[in-house]
Amino acid sequence: MIKFFVVILFLSSLAKAKSPLIYYETYAQNREAFRSIALKTDLTKWTLTLDSWALLPDQNLSTDLAQFKNKHPQKNLLVISSGIHGIEGYVGSAIQRWLMQTKIINNNDLQADLTLIHSLNPWGMQNGRRVNVNNIDLNRNFLNQPNEFSEPNASYMKIDSFLNPTAGLDLEAFHRMNFLFHSFELIVRYSLETLRKSILMGQSDQPHGLYFRGQSYDPLKAKVDQFMVTARKNYEKIIWIDLHTGYGKREKLHFLANDSQSALGQRIKKEFKDFQIDFGNEKNFYITKGDLATYVSESEPTQSQTTGLVFEYGTMDSQTTLGSIESLRRMV
Repeated sequence: MIKFFVVILFLSSLAKAKSPLIYYETYAQNREAFRSIALKTDLTKWTLTLDSWALLPDQNLSTDLAQFKNKHPQKNLLVISSGIHGIEGYVGSAIQRWLMQTKIINNNDLQADLTLIHSLNPWGMQNGRRVNVNNIDLNRNFLNQPNEFSEPNASYMKIDSFLNPTAGLDLEAFHRMNFLFHSFELIVRYSLETLRKSILMGQSDQPHGLYFRGQSYDPLKAKVDQFMVTARKNYEKIIWIDLHTGYGKREKLHFLANDSQSALGQRIKKEFKDFQIDFGNEKNFYITKGDLATYVSESEPTQSQTTGLVFEYGTMDSQTTLGSIESLRRMV
């Protein structure tokens, strides 16, 4: 059962953790700790494959995969990825390392094989950025068709000067109040829901702007595609959990998915029926386009079923008007 091996073992174990998560200050420290802990796996219970995706000229920056294959053949695969938004990778790394040090791995309680993908955006993690070295928001880059990159986001461009100011950085209180005033002006003109959805959908028109999805696929997509081809051959059911922080009610873990009316949305509702799912087409949340979780769920359907879901730990109360404005101000 999906609910058993994802929810019972992952969520409830994390919620009841007696020891705090361990954080490190740099990408390099997190990567070294991740690989070191993986290599201590009890090989009487698991077969471990440790791999890397080196997609950048700097060979010290890579996405690392720890693949745990159960000694008993499994039909299910659980994938947990972190850091597609680089700065969020610090929490994701801490969770992944915690999972490897708890009973899930040590006692082999997981009734599935497990793959942990550490830091999908290592440059962003190293440099404290959400985006990659080319200012691409990688969680908007996984579009189903390449021609979608040419689709304009007209609503975004109407407020381009507000989102992407050319003046120098100003963190004074007056600037905060001025930002708040202009935000309410735009809300009155367009509505908060319209603004939120147009901004967060992603755009290809402003390469130096917020939520730039790129103008073509990043090399990361090819690696994900290759991984999924192999996974779909070996497993009947795949759950892909992508770890994030930021959006939503402060100190609450949100389950995020795009569209409650889609076939994927209906499947998520059924398989996670005991839990609240915050869908993007519902009030106070937003639909994304080109996000990883939706892409792996819908691309190249085969007999193998993949369900992708975002786990996002809220930090800013950004589902409220003031929280959403403050979150946007920090992004700007």
